[in-house]
Amino acid sequence: MNFKILFTACLYWPCFYSIDVAANEWQSINDLSFSARAAHDYASAQQQIQMPTTVWPRPMQSDIKVARSSAALWWDARSSDAFFSGFEPRATEGPGLRLQHQGQQYDYRLQLQLGYVTADEDDTQWIADESFADVGLGNWRIGAGAVSRWWGPGWDSSLILSNTARPAPGFYVERGVFTPFETPWLSWLGPWHVVTFMSQLESDRDFAHTLLWGARLTFKPIDALEIGLSRSALWGGDGRPQSLSVFKDLLIGDDNFSADQPGKSTEPGDQLGGFDLKYSYVKNQHVYACYTQFIGEDEAGGLPSGFLGLAGCSWQTPWQAAQLSTVFVEFSNTAMGGWTSNQEVGVAYEHSIYRDGYRYRDQPIGSQYDRDTKSAVIGWLLQASAQRSYRVVVRNIDLNFGNQASSGNHVAASALNTQQLDLALTQNWKNYRAELGYVYNTDIASDALIDAHSTWLAKLSWALD
Repeated sequence: MNFKILFTACLYWPCFYSIDVAANEWQSINDLSFSARAAHDYASAQQQIQMPTTVWPRPMQSDIKVARSSAALWWDARSSDAFFSGFEPRATEGPGLRLQHQGQQYDYRLQLQLGYVTADEDDTQWIADESFADVGLGNWRIGAGAVSRWWGPGWDSSLILSNTARPAPGFYVERGVFTPFETPWLSWLGPWHVVTFMSQLESDRDFAHTLLWGARLTFKPIDALEIGLSRSALWGGDGRPQSLSVFKDLLIGDDNFSADQPGKSTEPGDQLGGFDLKYSYVKNQHVYACYTQFIGEDEAGGLPSGFLGLAGCSWQTPWQAAQLSTVFVEFSNTAMGGWTSNQEVGVAYEHSIYRDGYRYRDQPIGSQYDRDTKSAVIGWLLQASAQRSYRVVVRNIDLNFGNQASSGNHVAASALNTQQLDLALTQNWKNYRAELGYVYNTDIASDALIDAHSTWLAKLSWALD
């Protein structure tokens, strides 16, 4: 089997539980939370559900149709921005509203979500992040909106697509079933899922309205192993070529030129691509998993190279009824080749043409730590009951260790090493939900996101359905 051909074909294909999946299916589009992730991963490892665990939002199965309408109100408050979210929804501030409707006779979903953000002291605005509409067409779903995504097995970060930056508006296509191919040529892939999207970035950047494209294939050749292949690219934008022929060049990788070639200005885009693996082992209701993710910042021979790396392990165990404990340890290095002896700083998430880099509204699209950062993280989530959960995360973060102060890392303009304690409590009462968080940083810097030792976060939600 020519794996280069397989990798190319999979990612260029733009076309087209005892956890109560049916009842909770609606949550799948926007419940980027540790508790939902833990329950989903555990059920999948126990073979209770057949869905990918490294693609979020969780895909909606086209063969499950539940008519539902709901609404929710919430209020967020925080004392500063000196924290990292990990696998959690992006923190907003002030009031918010969500309206949802899902059809049954006709397979469609609608969501309107309004939130409040403060860009600076003189600029506050309402935003419609997480609003979307999609329809089911056979085994596929087609939709449009601004939806946060997380690609990869990491609990603390994703090197190619995380929810750190706000979601950009665009359209998407994804497979709505997870059955294997019937043909023996491809049936060995096992259950599989593919998703692709095209989004438009902001106007206030070097090339206004730059396009962000992404595609991901996930498959399970054996029950214990999940494999993901991902690609993304910045391309087009005002003043840049963005025809179908340019997109074709981007897809086939015909976009790498040496710095002294006259044709470099016609390079169609800035690409990232790579793979991730997750292996799970179940014994006596305990689930042990190890995972890794490698995303190439460069290209060699038509395949990704110059990898950024991430690796980790997790352990999940039930305690009593409705209790689940999840522990994870995770390491990452976002310098190009950072896990090798050929490490290069000042390169990852940057590009000679798209000088704003792999970012949206100054926030990283990939790793929440941006480029040239080493992280070591240990976390524990306890779902103590159906109503209450606790989270403890400890991070040692070496931000911007290349100390490239002139440009680049938007989390820390200069080198900063800090240790972070991240605590959270979630409590539900009937239709109400309260979340309280506290973050402490040992070291801070005025030119970094980490500019306060202590940060409090609070959120109160009210479900109107």
